[in-house]
Order: sequence, then structure tokens, then C-alpha cells
Amino acid sequence: MELSGLESWNSTSDCCHWERVRCHNSQKVTSLDLFHLTPSLAMKTLVKSDVLAPLFHLQTLIFLDISYNGHIQGEIPGVGLANLTNLVRLYMAGNSLIGSLPPQLFSLRRLEYLDVSYNFHGGNVPAQIGNLTNLKFFSLYSNKVSGAIPPSLMHLTRLEYLDLGHNFFTMEIPTDIGNLSNISYLSLRENNFSGEIPPSIQKMEELEVADLCDNNLEGTLPQWLADTDIKYLLLSNNKFSGSLPPHLFQSQSFLALILSYNNLSGALPETIGEASRMKILILSSNRFFGTVPPSISKLGLRLLDLSCNKFSGNEFPIFNPNSSLAYIDFSFNKLSGEVPVTFPLVVKVLLLNENEFSGVLPQEIAKFSQLQYLNLQSNNIGGEIPNFLSQMSSLIILNLRNNSFNGSIPISLSNLSALQILDLSYNNLSGKIPLGFGNLTGMINNHDVPAKPFGQIPFPSSIAMARHVNWTSFWDGKVHILHNLEVFWKKFEQVCLFRTFKYIPF
Repeated sequence: MELSGLESWNSTSDCCHWERVRCHNSQKVTSLDLFHLTPSLAMKTLVKSDVLAPLFHLQTLIFLDISYNGHIQGEIPGVGLANLTNLVRLYMAGNSLIGSLPPQLFSLRRLEYLDVSYNFHGGNVPAQIGNLTNLKFFSLYSNKVSGAIPPSLMHLTRLEYLDLGHNFFTMEIPTDIGNLSNISYLSLRENNFSGEIPPSIQKMEELEVADLCDNNLEGTLPQWLADTDIKYLLLSNNKFSGSLPPHLFQSQSFLALILSYNNLSGALPETIGEASRMKILILSSNRFFGTVPPSISKLGLRLLDLSCNKFSGNEFPIFNPNSSLAYIDFSFNKLSGEVPVTFPLVVKVLLLNENEFSGVLPQEIAKFSQLQYLNLQSNNIGGEIPNFLSQMSSLIILNLRNNSFNGSIPISLSNLSALQILDLSYNNLSGKIPLGFGNLTGMINNHDVPAKPFGQIPFPSSIAMARHVNWTSFWDGKVHILHNLEVFWKKFEQVCLFRTFKYIPF
């Protein structure tokens, strides 16, 4: 095979000394690690799967890894594969294999690990899969397998890892899935599973990750979920409805709870603060309403996303300033009052856009020295843009779009050297763009572009938005391209939209 990585393979040397080959003391080949081989320049981009045929003579193989060789195309050669009766681990992920899984594959009764993920297999999972009673790991993720899960799969009671995600299974989750009581990782995501979560999942006492995202599951969330030892419960993009059961947050196991893109509603329970181990809570894109419970601040979260709901009120949880919560998204709600500043000092992403916040920006917001992304777009915040924003030296994205800011743009913003995106459009700003904005090196594509008397000027891609521009300032004889600055003057002499610039002759 003309593959780089196999240079030591030649007929004049002992194969047990070749790269990626392991032998038993008897000098029989027991392991082939052909993971991610690179085609040589002389090799075509794709080769037929019958290139694997010589491997099927190695009947002493225990370990075979041909994964992530995307240039191998075709069906799995079932007849040859049936010779490898001693195989314990078979990895074929990340190729261009097509067709149904061959029945001969399921005659390899010693298999403990089978990975055929990231291929193009179609058809159904054959009933013969029940023959693989020693199987501990089975991944079929990202193929084109359809139909139903055969009942025989529920006989694989030694399974610890099962991933059937990103296929076309169409059925209800089997009611006896709880028979797979040793599973710690279960993924059925991105299929067409329907119905409710079967109660037998309670029997899966080893289950730590349950990923059922992107299906058509429905009904209310069962109370018993809190009584399991599940650490990561991922149920986003389904059709769950009703309110959150208060008992749900009494679980001391949950590390991540992701319920986004469902039809859940009601107020968040006050018991939400009792899930003391939780690190990730995502409830976005539902129909929750009411205030954000103060007890949510008791959680040791690192990520909190309550966006795209109907939360309201002007009182907010007071988080421990020394907690590890780094990502907060309250956007697209009906929150009001002054911009809240009761967040941890380490917050890096703060999204409060599309709410009803008003007043002026509080100076306390400058204490978030690690903040990288601040989005306050589409609120009712007014007053002048404060100079203290320039103290937030870690800012990469600052979005103040569509508010009621007035006055001029403070030149102090030019001190934000890390800034890559600045959006001040749709406010009541007046005056000129500060000369110092040429120092915003994070936005600059080309440094030190020489200018003629006026040379070439940066011109907005959107002519329609800039037809009334008066170019009244340039930067020190040099023209820089600012890629992500938006400024829109509703008053006085300028209307500018700075987005992706291009040079045109002046």
C-alpha cells in the first residue's frame, strides 16, 4: 500500500519489526495500528476498500485500527472480515465506507470494541448484533443507518458505551433500554426518536452521560431523573413541555443540564440552587417566565444560559464575586432596570442584549477586568458612552448597538487594543470618529499602508449605508482597514457604517 507511515514495511525484513505492527511471542501478528495513514503523492485520493484484503489473512489479529483514513472507499469486505475470529478491538471510524453493515461482522463473537462511526453506512442494524455479547463499546455515530433498533441489541448487557447518534433511526426509545445496566455513556442524539423518556433508564445505575438531543421526544420531564446518577443530561432540541419539576434540582449528581430549544414553560423553581455540583445550565429558547431566582447564584456554575425566554423583573441574583462563572447569557428576555453588575469578577462573556435595560451604564461594570465579550445591544441604555469602558482591557467584542447613547465617541476607547469588533450603530451619537481609533490594532488588517495626499481611503462595502458620509478625519497619514467597527450617527453631519472595508482609489 502506497501510504506514508509504512515506510518500514518491506518483504526483506521481519514484519514484527515494522512500524504499527505488534506481534505475540510466537511471532504471530496480533496488532495493526493503521490509524490516520497519509496517502503518498502517487496514490489516488480514494482507494477501494478491497485494499484491506491482505489484512484478512492475519487470523491471529486481536487489535485492528484502520480509522480516520478517509481515502478508503467502498463496502466493508464481509467475507474477508469473517476470518478475523480472534478480534477483540476493531476501529474503522472516519473512512468513506458505504453500504449496510455486513452480517459477517457480527460473527466476530470476541469483539469488545467496535467503532464504525463517521462513515456512510446505510440500511438497518441487523438483528445479528445480538451475537456480540462481549461488546463493551459500540459507536455508529454519524452514518446513514435508518429504521429501528433491533430488540437483540438490548441483550448486550456488557455495553458500557453506546453511540447511535446522527443517524436516521425512527422509533420510540426501546422501553427495555434499561437492560443495558452497565452503560455509562448513551448517545441517541440527532435521530428521529419520538415518545417519552422510558422509565427503565432508571435501572441504568452506571449511566453518567445521557445525550438525547435533536430528536422528537415529548412529554414532561420525569421527576425520577433527579434520582439517577446521571452527570450530563442533554435534552435540547426536542418537544418537551410543561414546567421543570422542583425535585429535578435536588440531584447532587448533575454537572450539566441542557434543556434548550424545547417547549418548557413556567417559572424556575426556587429549588434550582440546590443542585450544588452543577457547572453548566442551559435553558435557552423555551417559554420560561418570571424572575430569575436568587438561589441560582448558589450553583457553582461556569456557564449559565437563560436566553430567549420571557424572564422579567429588575432584581437579579447576587453571585459570589469569586465564583468561576465565566459565561452568562440573559439575552432576548424582558429584563429591566439598570444594567446588573452582580456577577463574578471572572466573567468573560456577558450577553444582556435584547432586553429592556435602561439608565446609564454603571461604573461597576468596569470591575470585570477579564470580560472579553460584552453585548448590550437593543436596550434603552442612555447617556454618554463612559470613559471607564477603556479600563476593560480584555474586551474583544463590545456591542452597544441600538440604544440611546448620545454625545461623542470617547477617544479613550482607542486604548482597547484587544478589541476586534466594536458596534456603536443606531444610537444618537454625534461628532467625529476619534483619531485614536487607528490604534485599534485588533481590527487592523494591513498595518502601515502608505497614503498619497489622500491616497486611498477605506470605504464601506455597503454604499447604501454610507451615501451621506462626510470623511472629515484621517489617521496620521496612514490608512488602516478597520474590519469590525460599526458607527451610526442619527444626528449631525455623519452617517457611517464601518464593517468589512475594501480599498478603492480616491
